[in-house]
Amino acid sequence: ATRGASTMVERLVNYNGQATSYGFVGSTALHWACANGDTTIAQELLAAGASVNVQNFGGSTALHSACSNGQPEMVALLLRFGANPSIVDCCGDRPADVVSPDLPAADRRRVSALLSMHAEIESMLAAVGGVEGLQSLPPTSDRVPWSASQMRRLLVAVGAVASESQAPPDAAELRAASITALSAVAIAKKRSELADQKAAALQAKVARRLETQRRRVAARRQDSDTDDEAASREKRSVPTGAAATVRAEAEAAEDAKAKGNAAYQAGDFKAAAKWYSTALSITGGASPADATFYSNRSAALCQLGQYAKALEDGRRAVALKPTWAKGHHRVGT
Repeated sequence: ATRGASTMVERLVNYNGQATSYGFVGSTALHWACANGDTTIAQELLAAGASVNVQNFGGSTALHSACSNGQPEMVALLLRFGANPSIVDCCGDRPADVVSPDLPAADRRRVSALLSMHAEIESMLAAVGGVEGLQSLPPTSDRVPWSASQMRRLLVAVGAVASESQAPPDAAELRAASITALSAVAIAKKRSELADQKAAALQAKVARRLETQRRRVAARRQDSDTDDEAASREKRSVPTGAAATVRAEAEAAEDAKAKGNAAYQAGDFKAAAKWYSTALSITGGASPADATFYSNRSAALCQLGQYAKALEDGRRAVALKPTWAKGHHRVGT
């Protein structure tokens, strides 16, 4: 999904029957498809049962990705499949809060209208007794408690018509079209809830695996930091002159990196990205050793949904250290 390989996505879904899978930072294929604006892949994933509301490790949903990357068509698609615009990420932002400022004014208004329509759809469902009440309504029913303007907005939101002026002028036809449209939304909502339940179980499994990996890495690091190595560090002579400056800069950069790692582990990805940037400003960002700083900042930016910047940092890491596997991993995920 990262590279827009629609045929491969279809094969993988058919192979393992799982449309919701996670990358290194918890982003799913749907997150990446939305960030890239690839509605074809997103449609395939959603049709295969991908969870539309699953959150990555930064709390962002696919709808956050679509909004922050300026994809109004994707926003409309996700909402048709039951995306919830009320979910907040780790920074407390809803999808509406991260809408790209680079979007043309008309597109921003459209995205805003689509997001606000979610609450109105819930209200329309509640007015007829929920999904069960809606299912009992015949398409030709003239007993619907919705206003004509509500029904026209609904048809636009679900993509049945391009604008309110194109909605059926006949009242009976408008009601029938609205009942059909709302029924489709209700079905998508139910499917979304089931997919979310499966995704939550999978996400918990992934989190457990990551925690196990973190513990193993921590144990290996502790084992490698032996008393002999600590004593050796203490016996090193204090460098002077230019060497002292280089050493001080390296230590300052490592200190900034350590603070960034601590912030990342605490879930404060904005602070983590800032500390990694501090490390790069100290070193200059041109040495192969700086690939780690770029890689770490890439991970933090990815958690914040800033995928373009994350990809750029991943590529910088690869350029500085072409044989380093993690740099290529950042670019790939």
